[in-house]
Amino acid sequence: MKRNISTQLKQDFGEFPPQGLTADSFTDFEFYIKDSLFKKLKSLPRDFKKIYMEVLESVRHDESLKNSMKEAKAQIVQAKAGLNSVRNKNGVLAYYSMCFFVISLLPFMVLYTVVCSPQRVYRIISNIVRSTKNICVNAYGKSFAEKNVLGHVSRFAEDTVNVHVFKKVQKERTISHEALHLVQYRHIRESEDDLFRTPILCEVFPYIKDEFSEYQTYILNRFELEVVLHEVIRVHYETYRSLPKTLEDFKEVLGQALNDSLSDQNDRLADRLVTLSSLCIQNYENTPDIEQESNTEFTRQARRIVLEWLAPCYANLLQYYGDENASLAFKSQIMGPNLYNRIYRCPH
Repeated sequence: MKRNISTQLKQDFGEFPPQGLTADSFTDFEFYIKDSLFKKLKSLPRDFKKIYMEVLESVRHDESLKNSMKEAKAQIVQAKAGLNSVRNKNGVLAYYSMCFFVISLLPFMVLYTVVCSPQRVYRIISNIVRSTKNICVNAYGKSFAEKNVLGHVSRFAEDTVNVHVFKKVQKERTISHEALHLVQYRHIRESEDDLFRTPILCEVFPYIKDEFSEYQTYILNRFELEVVLHEVIRVHYETYRSLPKTLEDFKEVLGQALNDSLSDQNDRLADRLVTLSSLCIQNYENTPDIEQESNTEFTRQARRIVLEWLAPCYANLLQYYGDENASLAFKSQIMGPNLYNRIYRCPH
């Protein structure tokens, strides 16, 4: 099944662009939805072709292998010249006899190479195996996060959403979630992936002494946090037909979303917002030299998280929706340096 990203966003908001935004900078594209075993098996030949091309590309960048290939090419050229010389001097029969002799010696030549240069052969084979493994893992492997969600995407499997659930409502929410990751890949360079997937959470929660769990780190990396915000904004727009334009508007939207989440913690979106809220509470309770009866410190910490961390993520969403001017206007309200800058080690 194919779908345009503009169609997906229209399905998310009920219309696209949402009221109050323009889509002057929006670039539409088509993506594939694999929501059945048959579709996943059907795409295997195309995917393995990509894997093969990626392996070749990776191998080409290996210097030791490049040198080995140059030597092999030089030897092949020399052998061809020798065979042509034999044909010119002794005729076609001698030429084919020599070719058969050389071919019969190939297994012994390979064995000789292995015996004389075992380290080089081992290095070449290891590089090929490692490249193949890395590419296959990126395409088909599931990280901790992907084992615990209903779908996944990867940069390698371009413009493809893999869905692992079959109930219609859950499936559509999963497609919406994963499709936005495809939009993110068009705005975030691949070289920045590791940076944004490893947030420095101690910048936000300095008083939490325990190590952050893998799940907490996962849902608070930039890729996931922005998609969580997209779900919040989508739900808000469905009710009010408007998007926040100021920091105060944004703060109210987040407050309402959190209140709704506390009353429905079985919802996946609610679970993620409650996880963020529980970290805020834990950090507040461990803050030294404060009066636990007072909410002033907690309010200050929560306000910083909303205005200095989540707000820049929302500004990024406005850019993904195609309105550069709205994104820049919202960013202009955000002071810096801020939590977002320190958590993701980048400007907002």
